[in-house]
Amino acid sequence: NQLGFNIGIGGIISLIFYCLLVRLPEIERRRRSKRRFERRYQIFKKDCISIFLSVVDNSYEMKQVETLLCQAEFKNYFQHKVSDSQDRWHVLMNKSDQGTLDEIILAMEVFRDEISFVLNNTDISQDEPFEFFKNFSSAIHSIKDTSPEYEPTKQFYSFLWSLFSGWNISTGYKQEDVVQKMIRSI
Repeated sequence: NQLGFNIGIGGIISLIFYCLLVRLPEIERRRRSKRRFERRYQIFKKDCISIFLSVVDNSYEMKQVETLLCQAEFKNYFQHKVSDSQDRWHVLMNKSDQGTLDEIILAMEVFRDEISFVLNNTDISQDEPFEFFKNFSSAIHSIKDTSPEYEPTKQFYSFLWSLFSGWNISTGYKQEDVVQKMIRSI
């Protein structure tokens, strides 16, 4: 009986040490990684929205950038008609030059680096977020050489519209930001 009791106590103590020294730090590291990734995503969105507003309106307030982080607010703001034939999104597309594209692509490349870091340093147990971020990273990589010609710019801004407004060709506008949802599911 004494031997069984000692083995049982030893097993329990080993389990406690495993939880304290291995599992808890791993859980905390995962939380920190998700928190940082979500913060980097917000910074990426703010950077892009700032660029959009500076092209469309020539100036903006940070409060307006914060407001436009919400997909519904973004959609409403950029779908607002500024003339009979154009809304703000079309103004952005028409006024964009190579410098504007380069700024947006730089912000996207920085976020792509963050995606690569998270994919390489986090064990993502679910297939859906892993595949989503691999595809997202590939999409960013494929548009990095966008030129200000009509067709490439149209595709580039279609990608950005779907990202910032929540538009999906098969399901329409989504209520929840898909990228944030995938970050939370990591």
